[in-house]
Amino acid sequence: MPNADARDVVQQYLEAVFVRKDFEAVERLVAMEGLLKAARGFVNAFPDVEMRTEHELAEDDLVAVRVSATGTHLGDFRGYAPTGRSWQATASAWYRVTDGQITGAWINWDWLAIVESIGLVNWSDTSRSAGAPSGPPVPANCVSETVEPAASVGGRVDE
Repeated sequence: MPNADARDVVQQYLEAVFVRKDFEAVERLVAMEGLLKAARGFVNAFPDVEMRTEHELAEDDLVAVRVSATGTHLGDFRGYAPTGRSWQATASAWYRVTDGQITGAWINWDWLAIVESIGLVNWSDTSRSAGAPSGPPVPANCVSETVEPAASVGGRVDE
C-alpha cells in the first residue's frame, strides 16, 4: 500500500475516534477488536478529548504519529470513577495498514501526566521528603503494558 493511502487510513481513524466519535466509521477502518475496545474505552472516559497531530511519518504499510491532546475525566477509566479533572498529554503511535485497514497498533501515551492530572496518583515533594519511595504509586491497572487487546488502553494493541 502506498504511503499516502496508509496515511489516509490512519488520519481517517484518528478523525473518526477523537473528533467525530463515530465508531461505525472506525469499525470499517480497523481489523483489530482490541484497538476498537481501547478507543471506545478512552473516549468514554474522556468524551471531550481534543487531539492535534504534531508529526506524521509513513513508510510502506507503517504510519507513525505523535499527537498532543487534552481531555476531562468524565467517565469510568479502568475502574476509576470520574473526577471531573482535566489533563494534557502527548502520545506516540505506530500503525500498520493492510488492505485499507489498521491491522497493527503500538500506542504509548504519557500515562503519568494523565493519571497525575486527574488525581489518581500524587507526585508531590512532600511525600518524597517524608521518606516515601522516590516514584509515585502508580495504580496497577494504569500502567502501560502489553495485555489482552480487550483490556488495553496503552502499550501494544494487536491481535
